Amino acid sequence: MKSTSRSLPRLNDHALRQRFAALVANDRQTTAGLLRCIDEIDRRKLWAEDACSSMFAWCVKFYRMSESMVSKRLRAARTARAYPLVFEMVERGELHLTGITQLAAHLTEENHRAVLTRAKHLTMREIEHLVAEIAPRCEQTRLAAAAQR
Repeated sequence: MKSTSRSLPRLNDHALRQRFAALVANDRQTTAGLLRCIDEIDRRKLWAEDACSSMFAWCVKFYRMSESMVSKRLRAARTARAYPLVFEMVERGELHLTGITQLAAHLTEENHRAVLTRAKHLTMREIEHLVAEIAPRCEQTRLAAAAQR
């Protein structure tokens, strides 16, 4: 059922809540699909065919996306490329884009499953606390790996 802004006031509370839930679910599907497309276009460097210097510039110039919108989605898509579980979590509504951008720098091949599982359904502030907890461990892991080289 397609609702316009004029039809929304006519909906009863239950129908309005159902409409909202459907839109949220659709948004999650669309966001996950957009991240997958961003990832694939970026991987293929298709933006270069339009004489753009980067995926970021291409999205801003040709699709009139705000810098903030592109930055967050590009970071999320690149994180999901490295850790495909992110695509699935976004699609299921378990992880939001802000959370991904907060976690991205702290995910490793060794910790990403555990960290992403812990981040499931957390708010932005809760993810900030998670990052504060894991960040020292990530730095120690990085330093230990560097020392072994």
